[in-house]
Amino acid sequence: MDDLTRVRELYGEPHSDPFAKARVAARLRAGARRRVPWKLGLAALAVATGAVVVAPGMLPAEPGKAPTVMGQPVLLAAAAQAEKAPDGRFWHVKRKYTMRWAKEYGKPGSRYRLESSNISETWTDKEGQSWHGSVRLPVRPLDEAAWKENGSPTSWGFPPPDKPTLVKGKGPRTFYVADGKVSLAELEKLPTDPGQLTAWMNERFLANVNRPADGDRPADVTRVEDGTAAALLVSLLYELPVSPDVRATAYRALAGMPHVKIVEGVENSGTAIEFRLQDSQPTQVRVIIDPDTSMVKSYQVTGMPGKGDRIENVLASGWTDEKPAPPTVE
Repeated sequence: MDDLTRVRELYGEPHSDPFAKARVAARLRAGARRRVPWKLGLAALAVATGAVVVAPGMLPAEPGKAPTVMGQPVLLAAAAQAEKAPDGRFWHVKRKYTMRWAKEYGKPGSRYRLESSNISETWTDKEGQSWHGSVRLPVRPLDEAAWKENGSPTSWGFPPPDKPTLVKGKGPRTFYVADGKVSLAELEKLPTDPGQLTAWMNERFLANVNRPADGDRPADVTRVEDGTAAALLVSLLYELPVSPDVRATAYRALAGMPHVKIVEGVENSGTAIEFRLQDSQPTQVRVIIDPDTSMVKSYQVTGMPGKGDRIENVLASGWTDEKPAPPTVE
């Protein structure tokens, strides 16, 4: 698949469900004999296509000061903060996806690559009605000098920037959880005990990933790898409209996982939750949170062999009384 096809796939379905990173990664890891669905949403496509994405969160908070590795109490503190999160009429998530494409443009000796970005915003009320907003930002060259040497072109076959839009969903919204669809009512019944929540997610994942789909053979996965279990819990920290108690429980469950590492002092005094996604591969997940509020700031996947790194910056996540509106460009 060439870059243009990837872009069209990426932006062609702006209001498909974007909550499927763990699903795609787990299927890739398991070697499932199913066709990976390419219309899973922007974040899932970034994982599946292997696009290269900016990862500013890898830098220390202060120049010359290395991040410090700490224990799990910071997650317990984040859990306490999560319990204090305000309620509201709508579950609101706003994210910016940025992709740095591998393809080079320009003449020999003066080559440059391109960066494309998209802002996606969703609202869901407590009856399951949803709205999706999106706006495509201008594509820009990463090497401005090389771009100018090539005559400062402004078109590379990418979709042009567009105006912010807002689309109302049809019918009650469903969400991808542990590789399967659930309703808002089912999310409201999730356990608030760390052990029970982890067990529910793992059992649901095994049942879903092993079911036949589209006539293909099941994946035949017999256990949930440690990294997959952690990734399933991370989806509860910012993607899904769960209660503050469930978000807090997800933090406590992650705090009890010995393979999860905590690194403080990254991305403007943020805290990183890190774990290996795949037992057999060096793929790493890094989730940056604000320890003072428990809010997730970014989700990064690095080290996927032959694919590259990708990131989504979380601009907003939580319950709010703010009414749905087309996204603003930030």
